Amino acid sequence: MYHVINAHIPQVLNAIRDEQDVRPYIWLKKKFPIVNVRVNAEFQAKFRRYWRPRVSNAFLGSYFSLLEKYKYEDRDDINIKAVVFELYKIPTHSNGKQTVQFSMASKFVHTLRSHSPVYDSNVDAFYFFPPGPQNEHGKEKIQRLLLAYQFLVREYERILNRGLLSQAISEFRERFDPNLVFTDEKVIDILIWRFVTLLQKGGLRDGRVSYA
Repeated sequence: MYHVINAHIPQVLNAIRDEQDVRPYIWLKKKFPIVNVRVNAEFQAKFRRYWRPRVSNAFLGSYFSLLEKYKYEDRDDINIKAVVFELYKIPTHSNGKQTVQFSMASKFVHTLRSHSPVYDSNVDAFYFFPPGPQNEHGKEKIQRLLLAYQFLVREYERILNRGLLSQAISEFRERFDPNLVFTDEKVIDILIWRFVTLLQKGGLRDGRVSYA
């Protein structure tokens, strides 16, 4: 599928919105080290608009407090498993319900270590990760998603080592990121995200994308 992204990079880049996909991320990346994210309303608002969490305000309050705490710890020791279990302890709904927020955990880790991949529904769709059973318990779901995340870490490393998206990454930087604010891993994330969105909006049907 990577060759399809490279072959259709003009269409993918045209689907990326500078005001929505690029500038907010650069702003968050620059502000994170210098503001207290636990209390800074502007940072929290822009973080929410960019990453689109579907959780209660109470959960996000705890989320930002934890993010500020982790900011000052050794980031090499921070891992997705510890973060997702920490977040799982926090109710995500006003009725006290707890849910697995794996995507939010991956965004948490990425905020601290920007070479880490982001897991979301579009990444899930791109790699055809199998869904869990309907009655899947929280800890079982976490273990399943950890396997998917570990795959992403290995796969993004393979993509970069073999240059599988070199053309697409280069053209993204030329148009949107001349100052190299985005890590290669984050560029891969945004390319996949917008490519999947392009397909979901009928890119194959209307001929903007074709499989060779």
